[in-house]
Amino acid sequence: VTAEGRLAGLLRAGDPDETIIERFFAGRGVGVSLLASSGRVLQAFEHHRVRELAGASFYRVSAPLTPDLADACAAIVAALDYTGLAMFEFKVNPEGGWVLLEVNARPWGSLPLPVALGIDFPYRWYRLLTAGEETPAIGYRAGIYGRNLIPDLHQALTEAATRGLGRVAQAWFMARRLAEMSRLLTGREVSDILVRDDPRPGVVELLDFGRAAWRRAARGLPGDGGRRRRAHARVAAMHVAAATPRIIFVCLGNICRSPFAAALLRARFGDRRIAIGSAGMMPLPGRPTPPEGVAAAAVRGIDLAAHRSVWLSREIAQSAALLIVFDARTRAALLDRYPDLGARLVMLGDLAELGEIADPVDGGPAEFARVYDQIAAATEALLPLLGAPTARRA
Repeated sequence: VTAEGRLAGLLRAGDPDETIIERFFAGRGVGVSLLASSGRVLQAFEHHRVRELAGASFYRVSAPLTPDLADACAAIVAALDYTGLAMFEFKVNPEGGWVLLEVNARPWGSLPLPVALGIDFPYRWYRLLTAGEETPAIGYRAGIYGRNLIPDLHQALTEAATRGLGRVAQAWFMARRLAEMSRLLTGREVSDILVRDDPRPGVVELLDFGRAAWRRAARGLPGDGGRRRRAHARVAAMHVAAATPRIIFVCLGNICRSPFAAALLRARFGDRRIAIGSAGMMPLPGRPTPPEGVAAAAVRGIDLAAHRSVWLSREIAQSAALLIVFDARTRAALLDRYPDLGARLVMLGDLAELGEIADPVDGGPAEFARVYDQIAAATEALLPLLGAPTARRA
């Protein structure tokens, strides 16, 4: 079945009133930030995304205003008689073609770069609203990079893992990324968080990242099984939590990892007295597993064709004797939302000393196969803790 055929089938099965189709436009992410007063642009600033992964970017560079983009922003602002801040997100291709993706009529994530270059949008917005002061436009330096350090490092690690690099190649990849920071020494890069007038948030973030990196490295040291032992202990404690214990696998969207893990455990565990389910942190119920995930699961005897995502509500979370996650991001999000449930939380990869199991959602068939193999290996380590036999090896 071709991609066009699969799309046609999905459209026939869906509700036309609930379906939006977006045309893919290849290009570079460009943002035009501005402050407007009564439909007039007082100040504009343009940045280009240096790189993107899964629609996110934490590294960007200031650039001169592109006339066509600036004119388009001005026309929209004038038509709305708009007053306030806005950031217009575009995709621009090498031939100069462009499309408008969205408008954020609020403070935005890339805001520290213009502020560092002397364009203090928040303060000027405050002066406009409180004193009616329409500050004149000022120039800024192009070619200055802005980095949100910790998310950018996490993104680099994710990209390295997605590429399937070996240890040496991964180390060289990360070394090149770290070498970019030499721009700090020449004044061509600024930090979003670690700033001179308020350094504490940046210092705290760096310390947290350092501790997480040490824990990641320590998992590979001989004799380090602390995380594995704690994970095993929490699984063992589950048996006394309820007459019929319930395990909920949790990932971000409940379309790739958690539904596969739940279905695999149900298939391997049989009809013993433990309920097994899955849910996601994103409040987007009803989404199917991507075709690549359905195919990768089918190879392993699991049918995810009928799966639809479920949101992890407070009721579902509290009903679980054990909440099993796949990565530190989901773990942190779950603890932030339901801090009282930390004692029920286990990282699946810790059971088999695999560490974090990445989200394959934007990867191809090979990435889904790799991730599902990791989930299968960790699930095999979970089985004896639940009182089920593991697979026999030849």
